[in-house]
Amino acid sequence: MDIKTISTDQFSDVVENMKNPQKIGLYLIPEGKIWVACDNSTGDAWTEEFKSRPAAVEWLKKSTK
Repeated sequence: MDIKTISTDQFSDVVENMKNPQKIGLYLIPEGKIWVACDNSTGDAWTEEFKSRPAAVEWLKKSTK
């Protein structure tokens, strides 16, 4: 599954509609000096904050194994 970088507004839409099949996916959201990773591969929108983009990407890759 590809990882998409989205805006904070788009992230809000994913969380509000997480069960919608069009919102299923893996997302990165830059917020200032942190990165929010969202694993919505199962429609549950699990999120975690990271200090770097590589750490967020690694978490997303591990979460889908």
